[in-house]
Amino acid sequence: MPPPAKPSLIASHDFAKPILPRHSTNGSKRSRASSVHSPSVRLSIIEEDAASHPPMPPRAHHRPFHRRWNLGDPPRSSFESPPPKYSVWDTMGPKGSYNLSTHLSTIRTDCTSNPALWSCYPSNQTYSTSPSKSLADLTWIITSSPSSPSTFTISSTANPFSIGSFASTPLTKLDAGTPEERYHFSTESEKITFPTIGESCYFNGTVIEGDLYTKKPKTYPATTTAGEEEGTKSSDNDKAFQPWPFAVDIRQKIAGGSNTPQCFRMQGNRQGDRVTEGITSRLESEMCSCEYRNFGS
Repeated sequence: MPPPAKPSLIASHDFAKPILPRHSTNGSKRSRASSVHSPSVRLSIIEEDAASHPPMPPRAHHRPFHRRWNLGDPPRSSFESPPPKYSVWDTMGPKGSYNLSTHLSTIRTDCTSNPALWSCYPSNQTYSTSPSKSLADLTWIITSSPSSPSTFTISSTANPFSIGSFASTPLTKLDAGTPEERYHFSTESEKITFPTIGESCYFNGTVIEGDLYTKKPKTYPATTTAGEEEGTKSSDNDKAFQPWPFAVDIRQKIAGGSNTPQCFRMQGNRQGDRVTEGITSRLESEMCSCEYRNFGS
C-alpha cells in the first residue's frame, strides 16, 4: 500500500492567490502621481471637501505666563510692561559736585530786637520782591567713603558770601521709594552779618539744614531755549558743578537768646568793643531764618 500523499502548500487556497501591493489594482503597479490625482481617492485624515479648517490650538491669555507657550500663545518678551527706568543714582547714589540754583523764599527776623542785624544771602531780597536778586547759587559736594559706599556726606565749598561753611555732614535718606524721597542733613555753623560799616554781628550756633529731593521736580530757575538755567553763566569752572536735577529746600535758622546775636565794633582788622545799645534778648521760641528753594515760586 502506497504511503499517503503529503499536502501541497502551493495547492492551498490561501497561497494560490498572488499577493498584490496595497497601491496596485488588478495586479498592475500604479504610480504615485496617478494614485494621488485619481478622483476616487480621498485623504483618510483630513477630508478634501471639509467646510471648516482644522481646529486651532487653544489660546491662553488668562493663563499664567509660564504656561502659555505650550498652550498656543506665541513666545514674547518676559516683561508684561516696559522695564523700570534706572539712573546712575541706582548704582552710585547722589555722589558728585552740584550747583543748587535756588531763590531766597522767606526771611524771619524775630530772634533779635533789631531786624537789621539779621540778613540773608545774597541781597536780603526775597523772590516776591525781586526774582533776579533773590537768586542764590549753593555749590556743594557729596561724597562717600570707600569703606561704606552707600553712606553719603555733604560739604560746602569755600564761599564766604554763601549761607555758611560745613564739612562732611551725614546725609540721611527719608521716605524712600515715595514721591517725597529726599536726602536730609542738619549741622551748625557760625553766621556773620555786617549791619553797618565797622560793625559785625555773630550768630553762633546757627543751624543749616536741608532736604535734597530725588523725585520732586524743580520749577526755578526757568530754563532758556538753549537748555541752560536763567541767571547762570557757563564757564569751565561751572562745568565741574552739575545742576541738582530735582527740588531742594534749604533753611538757615537760629533761636533767640541772651547772646543772639553778639555784635562788635571793628578796629581795622581786629574785633573791638561789644555793641549792646538797641539790642535786647528775645525768647528761644522766636526765630530768625532764611529759607531757599527752587520750587513753589
